[in-house]
Amino acid sequence: MTQLRTTILGLVALSMLIGALWVWQHATRVLPDVTRPEVMAWGMRCAAVALATGAQVLLVGGVLDSVYGRERLGALVRWSAGAACAGAVVSAMALGLAGW
Repeated sequence: MTQLRTTILGLVALSMLIGALWVWQHATRVLPDVTRPEVMAWGMRCAAVALATGAQVLLVGGVLDSVYGRERLGALVRWSAGAACAGAVVSAMALGLAGW
């Protein structure tokens, strides 16, 4: 059961990272008809950072904990990545509203 959980979490995290890289690369083409496209592009890039840090939270929280066990360092990395994800989400929302 643990191996199945680790595999699924790893695949979800990999999919999230691929999605984050795609959004970063195509940030200017995702929403082309906005009043301030450069601000919207940075908002999309912040959303890509949030997606990538969310994948890191999954990897550290699920995959590494199941392999190495729960440690204080893993919890610190997980909380740090969660805080970075929250900050990137707030920034993406603010820039998205400013660029709309």
